[in-house]
Amino acid sequence: VTLIDSNNDFACSLIIVFSILQSTLQGKSVISYNKNDIYLGLYLLIISISLFRSYMNGLFEISPIFTIMGVYFITYFYFLYVRTNKELNYKELIFSGLNLYLLINLILYSIGYESPHRIILSDTFGENATLKIFGISHERILFPLAPNIQSYGLICGSLLLYNLIIYRKNKNIYNIFFVLIATISLILTDSRGQILFLIILLFIYIFFNNFFLKRQFFFIITYIFSVFYIVVIIYSIYSFFDIELLVRENSVTIFSGRELIWIEFLTHYRPTVFDALFGYGNDGHVISGISKNYSYLFTNWLNPESASVHNNSFQLILDIGFIGLGLLYFIIYRTIQTYREHYFFNKNPLNLAAIYILNYLLISGTTEGVLNPENSFTILILIILIVFTSSK
Repeated sequence: VTLIDSNNDFACSLIIVFSILQSTLQGKSVISYNKNDIYLGLYLLIISISLFRSYMNGLFEISPIFTIMGVYFITYFYFLYVRTNKELNYKELIFSGLNLYLLINLILYSIGYESPHRIILSDTFGENATLKIFGISHERILFPLAPNIQSYGLICGSLLLYNLIIYRKNKNIYNIFFVLIATISLILTDSRGQILFLIILLFIYIFFNNFFLKRQFFFIITYIFSVFYIVVIIYSIYSFFDIELLVRENSVTIFSGRELIWIEFLTHYRPTVFDALFGYGNDGHVISGISKNYSYLFTNWLNPESASVHNNSFQLILDIGFIGLGLLYFIIYRTIQTYREHYFFNKNPLNLAAIYILNYLLISGTTEGVLNPENSFTILILIILIVFTSSK
């Protein structure tokens, strides 16, 4: 059984939710701006230009660009408008909706529904290497309403963090239930990078929370340059563990050749001054020709050259340049700082959860380009968390 395919299922469903929420508003809301809102609007403009440059290079059709940017800007202005209304906790409502989204996906999979992408791209998913460690043979799962495996892994990991942090404060069995749902879903997707980084953040949260919160600038800088130390970790793993247990079928390394991709990027990235500052446009790895050098790793893809560089910093440099990269991390740092001030003031677990989710998106960018303009989940979550920093 298959569901109707749409590249924007998730984004469209969020817009529907926003419309329902709007009908529940009472009283007047007024659009107000702070500096971070202006910076975010500027960033959305930069990624709009990136998408149009991709269209000019023949890599994108015009209608999806208007759809993607329409969703982003509607979300941006909508929440600027409603956030002054104090009668609804929008962050809590949104994450509750995402919990429901996760549960519906698991139920649909359990009763036999499949993603349309599962039929088209079934040979790209392969064996579940996480379950393989425990002697269980199973394929990776792309859930029926999931945009793709990596993005869905991020959704699962983010919701696991959210529900666990909220539970430790409120002791609500509802949150433990969704911790379980998120854990099962994440393991079934076999998004190993998301699993690894989630474990790291959970360890920090349990044992070094205050240390972590007080040194956010250090951690953000670490994420930007994460590709260099992750390579050291990878080769250390080769030295101490039986990598046969960790390598997927038909994969060349435990990180599916990512370190080989990064070497190709560092070897062949030779931009003009303009391209260095502003990038090549969306899918900059294709426009620059860099992806040709590692396309041999993706011979089972319909278009091997479309594979990204699998690192957030590298992908953003190619898509929107150093200016776009710097602006985004500047916005995220300001956002985390504000949430941290709110948390130290009122100990609201929603503020703590927002900090950890933002860090999770950043650290997951070590092995995926999670913040590129086409990744609707991460961009929408960023918009929501950034806009609502003023809500304590």
